[in-house]
Amino acid sequence: MKKLLFISPYLPLMSGSGGVMRTYQIYEELKVSFEVDFMLADPATRNVKDIGPFKRENNFLGTVLENCWKPLKVWARPGLHEKVKEALAGSTYDYVFVRYYSTAYWLGLIGLEKLILDCDDCLSETNGQAVQMLSRKPVRRSIFRCICHLINLRYVKDLSRCKAVLFAKKSGAIKWSENYYECPNKIFPVSGIDSSFQDTKDRCLTVLFIGMLGYYPNYHGLDHFIRHVWKRVCDEVGCDVKLKIVGAGLPEEYACAWRSDTSIELCGYVEDINRAYEGVDLSVVPMYQGSGTHIKVIESLLRGVPTVVTPLAHRGFECSLADGESLLVAKDDDEFRGKVVRMLMDKAFATDIAENGKRSVENKFLYSPGNMKVVEMMGLEI
Repeated sequence: MKKLLFISPYLPLMSGSGGVMRTYQIYEELKVSFEVDFMLADPATRNVKDIGPFKRENNFLGTVLENCWKPLKVWARPGLHEKVKEALAGSTYDYVFVRYYSTAYWLGLIGLEKLILDCDDCLSETNGQAVQMLSRKPVRRSIFRCICHLINLRYVKDLSRCKAVLFAKKSGAIKWSENYYECPNKIFPVSGIDSSFQDTKDRCLTVLFIGMLGYYPNYHGLDHFIRHVWKRVCDEVGCDVKLKIVGAGLPEEYACAWRSDTSIELCGYVEDINRAYEGVDLSVVPMYQGSGTHIKVIESLLRGVPTVVTPLAHRGFECSLADGESLLVAKDDDEFRGKVVRMLMDKAFATDIAENGKRSVENKFLYSPGNMKVVEMMGLEI
């Protein structure tokens, strides 16, 4: 059996963020075809409590405490990390699989002939979004655009040097290359879901946002929603309505501002994600930056919760989750307000959308062992 070294900033676990679950699904599939060693590139040591159980059941080579998330420098390329160098020297690996471009970059793995890279966000796309955010500051925008252009040139060149590159969905920010592969995210089946979102007799109407709140596109998008959409929703609905925010890592300045609003409930981290959806009438995904997998969209739909998203959060789902059938897409703040209000006030309409969305996810996005098909997709020798 051929050997593969798997490096990720997340342990492959069945629960957690979309990134954690994607890591698990790909890792488990590769273990079927390869003898896999695992190395954790975790600068935040966020996986410490789970390392013990994982080590007992897997070939665990240790943790690389390297900050893989600092800004990329176009003028300096890191050398091969000593611990990775030791691993490569101590065993003959046929492939090295790395989650995230930044991980591979800062560990000095770019240029390795047998490197397989799994990218969630397309760096060229997120850079373009960041430039647009500086639209009111033309001088800074011009400087930043030049820097991003240099980074993008290196990024595309680095991807071309990989044996294979996986994306959860295609991006229009880069030209699709023959060594790029689209590998959509899947989610785990769930059971025992409370579908009481239709029963509002003894509670207020509840809108849910769930996500990693330490991730800038998440808390930035949510802040925009609160400032430009939520207040108007509260005024128009004209009854008791609550925004329930679930997720860990929210910066304190945002937490302080939102706690002062009585219509907002900050729940923090929730151990059982199904509990987060109990008594929820609607889920919102106000994403304006980032190009990741937006697994929160299909997680909500699978649980039968009607969902309103921005076009960016809908990207990659346009054909499989149709606007107006499986969910609603809001192109601007006015549309967002109007569609949230309609979902809250028109229960028959919301129920139809929720049922269609759930069926679509069950048909197209449920994970089962082997259905990521990464080995077959890339034509790897086993």
